[in-house]
Amino acid sequence: MRQIYYTTMAVLLTLSSCKNIEKMVDKGNYNEAISYAVGKLQGQKNKKTKYVRALEKSYAKVNTYDINRIQSLLASDNVARYDKIHDIYNDMLHRQNTVSRLDPLISEDGYIATFNHTDYNKLLTTTAAHAAEAHYNEAKRLLTVAIDHDKYAARSAYRQLGFIERYYSHYKDVDALYRKAYDIGMDHVAVSVATTDLHPDAHLLSSALFDIDVSSLNDFWTTFHLGGSADILYDYTATIQLTTIDPGYEREYFNTYIDSRDIEDGTAAVLDLNGNVVHDTLGNIVYQKSYRTIEANVTELIREKSATITGRTIVYDNNSNSLVKSIPLQVTYQFDDYRAHYTGDDRALSNASKKKLKATCNNFPSDYDMILAMTYDFKDAAYSILAKDIR
Repeated sequence: MRQIYYTTMAVLLTLSSCKNIEKMVDKGNYNEAISYAVGKLQGQKNKKTKYVRALEKSYAKVNTYDINRIQSLLASDNVARYDKIHDIYNDMLHRQNTVSRLDPLISEDGYIATFNHTDYNKLLTTTAAHAAEAHYNEAKRLLTVAIDHDKYAARSAYRQLGFIERYYSHYKDVDALYRKAYDIGMDHVAVSVATTDLHPDAHLLSSALFDIDVSSLNDFWTTFHLGGSADILYDYTATIQLTTIDPGYEREYFNTYIDSRDIEDGTAAVLDLNGNVVHDTLGNIVYQKSYRTIEANVTELIREKSATITGRTIVYDNNSNSLVKSIPLQVTYQFDDYRAHYTGDDRALSNASKKKLKATCNNFPSDYDMILAMTYDFKDAAYSILAKDIR
């Protein structure tokens, strides 16, 4: 019975594999059929005709399909058409090399497969030249447009030049065109800090901000300059505007409370409702644990002080003389400290109270110290706005 089962399965698997290769070809899955057939034929002394014929047919069909794609691309005016053609020729070369390893391909019954061979390396060289020329011409066209300060055109030109590197490490005057496209496409941003005299220490924040290196905000197409320079034509002006410095409140107050706890304090005779001592069945007096309440008086000294800086990050487009963004900023510094002590029985202290026990309380920070502490937070908030797309 088991032998019949295995024989049946073997027959089904054989039929299945035959069906698979035929279905691949019938459905137009030629590359899949080629890969499958090559796997079946490689290293086989007696090559089955069905795989030889399937490989031959699939190879011819997929090559015809690719040639038609190439003809269609040649008829288009897409600047990337030669890139796509180059990719197709690479695929055809890989396919040809795969099949060539089986040449001459003769089946077990003498059928000889025929494969057309093409010099794809020559075609790839020619296509590479056409592709590079197409991108070069498109880059020069875009740079002509970019002369009128069209930065997007300059950046597109830069990308077109980048495509040439796929084919040539050095090509015509590409290096010079790169520099030209980069120079035109670059956004220059002048960053300034504006403060008002709302607080005696306002100048501290301004000075601290000017000490920060804005070059950390630079990206490939954007350069930031702190303070600005007369030698540079700036595309954008960004102002970090300090509106108010509010020292807020400063207060000190005491808070007192009592912690209490019942603790065991010996034993006492149990009394009935009439106040009489209770005895057990043997006549012994019944005792129970007795408790008493202990207390600890906790006193807290609490100190609080806050300060707030408000401002705004404003970005102007100098080319169109228009406002790009105006985003409010607010940074708050909060000082909190305390000390606590107790009188009474320390066994009454809660865990929360024990954590509060502290002998000293820090002095209030000065307005000066708080402003300096907020400087970096204010800077980070302002610079995070500038770090996003300046446009």
